[in-house]
Amino acid sequence: MVLIDTHCHLQMKTFKDDIERVVDDAIASGIEAIINVGFDVKSSEKAVELSRKYPFMFAAVGIHPHDAKMYNSNTLADLNDFLNEEKVIAIGEIGLDFYRNLSPPEVQERVFSEQLFFAKEKDIQVILHIRDAYTRVFEIIEKEKPKKVVLHCFSGSVDDAKRGIAMGFYISFAGNITYSQGRLTDAAREVPLTSMLIETDAPFLPPIPYRGKRNEPCFIKYTVEKLAEIKDVSVEDVAHITTNNAQTFFWGAIHG
Repeated sequence: MVLIDTHCHLQMKTFKDDIERVVDDAIASGIEAIINVGFDVKSSEKAVELSRKYPFMFAAVGIHPHDAKMYNSNTLADLNDFLNEEKVIAIGEIGLDFYRNLSPPEVQERVFSEQLFFAKEKDIQVILHIRDAYTRVFEIIEKEKPKKVVLHCFSGSVDDAKRGIAMGFYISFAGNITYSQGRLTDAAREVPLTSMLIETDAPFLPPIPYRGKRNEPCFIKYTVEKLAEIKDVSVEDVAHITTNNAQTFFWGAIHG
């Protein structure tokens, strides 16, 4: 079974002391590619460094809505410099988070819009973080009109999922799908496998049976198994189709 973890954060300090073991376990579990996703300039730089060190790792660079208040006139120049790296394959994670509001909503919206416009100019994929803000995100997307979008760690409603699919976006599910028997399960049931990606968001959102512990890429199989149960298809089908989707979405960057 070949898998792609389309979103994690192995550049974070929690992996500093055992990154080699985490990498070995990921490879042993069938993961052929990992995309480490930035959330500010420093974490984006570290994601790029990991992509240089490990052949099967790639990077996304961007400013998370929590960190939007740190955005300044030099930030886009920094992101643009990262795009000179051949293994940087997306802008992200960017978006809106009205659950915590760690940056003021109006600042989040401005920074999100600027990064969307930047990604559209660069014709590069976008990884969106959305929490309690789907309606506003879709309004901004309709204005900026990015074409290559994944809704990372989907947490919305069935209607939110359908709206994203209608726009041609991919919907990505993480370990939290294993917790849910409610709205998220209903949304996953309605998302076609051809519109679906999988991720761990490690070190966050460990799946059952590891809830409460640090998440790792090798745990992605539990998300695959849960999605297979929800969709009433084989684990192999979920793995094969989501892997092909990831290869398609990232324009073949994973395989050169």
